[in-house]
Amino acid sequence: LPPAMPFSIMSHVQRWKKDREVHDGECRLEDLFTRVIAVELLGWPLVGLTLESTASSEKGGVQVKSVVEGSDAAKLELQVEDSLLAIGSIDVENEPLEHVMEILEQWAIDKPVPMLLV
Repeated sequence: LPPAMPFSIMSHVQRWKKDREVHDGECRLEDLFTRVIAVELLGWPLVGLTLESTASSEKGGVQVKSVVEGSDAAKLELQVEDSLLAIGSIDVENEPLEHVMEILEQWAIDKPVPMLLV
């Protein structure tokens, strides 16, 4: 195997090609330089954060509906319409809101909930 390539413009081009297939041959500029946030919020219920189904996706998905100013979620720079990709090691990018809520409700109250959002 060749050595691993450092982060480069080529990785953006490869992602662009993959995103182009996903978006019916179109690529959006924002797909190339996406802001990814890894956060940990303390237990369920998530204080200061409300989630909703992603309206623009037929496949499912969950996004941030609201963030309470001054909350931990706001301090971590979460924004309305950030999409939830994962909870811990569980991929929830295309899961319905009901499934995401089941995962969160089963999370231990005293354990932080690690989440990945874009």
